[in-house]
Order: sequence, then structure tokens, then C-alpha cells
Amino acid sequence: TGLWQFMLATGKLYGLKVTSYVDERKDPYKATEAAVRYLKNMYKTYGDWLLVIAAYNCGPGNVNKAIARSGGKRTFWEIRDYLPRETRGYVPAFIAANYVFNYPTEHNLYPRKVDFTFDEDTVMVAQNKFNLKHLAQVNNADLYRLKDLNPELQRDIIPYSRKPYLL
Repeated sequence: TGLWQFMLATGKLYGLKVTSYVDERKDPYKATEAAVRYLKNMYKTYGDWLLVIAAYNCGPGNVNKAIARSGGKRTFWEIRDYLPRETRGYVPAFIAANYVFNYPTEHNLYPRKVDFTFDEDTVMVAQNKFNLKHLAQVNNADLYRLKDLNPELQRDIIPYSRKPYLL
């Protein structure tokens, strides 16, 4: 789920809260911080970025099994045949996407500027359970934009918390 496609257990392992009200795997900021920690930990484990990308796709357990089945080899290309089929394609696709991002003009690809101008603010909601619809009405805000900017909210409710909630 979310920008980084965290599995439930992995998200929780990296500190992302998942309840019936909030799924922080959908919070781009918090999920990105968790993904960075995950990638750093995997790099400490494997010391090879392609194995890190493989572990990101199929999990470190599958990468460890592939290493064992290969007789202890430690590069993606040496263990590739022992990995799940999806991962065998995922890593080369990642390499290709990285190449295209770095050399777009060589392939007649040019970025387009997108105008994302709108008024935005960050609000700390203190210790009360709030309905987003009511909050939008009181602040003359667009409910749908409020929901789009806070995709971690599972319902249209900001749950009660002892700490202020960052909206």
C-alpha cells in the first residue's frame, strides 16, 4: 500500500502506524522516511544495490534463499535464476527506468512542467477526534483536496491522539 508499496508487516516494522483510522504507509512523507531506513538496512545487509532492489521487491527472505541456493554467490546476476520470476524482471526494469530518467533527451523524452499551485498549510490538530467534513467547512477548505493531501486517513476522521495530529 502507498507510494512505496509497503506490506503491512514491513510498514509496521519500520514504524508506520496502521489502524482502522490511519494507514501511514499512504503518508508520502512518513512512508518515504521508512523506505529510506529500509533501503539503508538492506544495503548494510547485502552491500550491493541490485540485491537491495531485489529485496525491496521480493523480501530479504527470498534473496537470502537465492543466495543459499546459488552456493553463496552475492550479486544479483549470479542469483537471478533463484529469485521469484517477478523479481527477475523487476531489477532490470528498475535499471531501465533509472537509465531513462538520467538520459531522457537521448530518447526524445522531455519533462513537462506541471502547475501545482494552490494554497496549503500544515495544521496540528490537538487531541480531539475531528470529522474532516466539519473541519473543511469551518476552514472554508475543499474536502476532496483535504483528503488528497492526507491519504493516510482511512476514514474522513482524524482520530483522537495524545499527541497533536499533523494534518
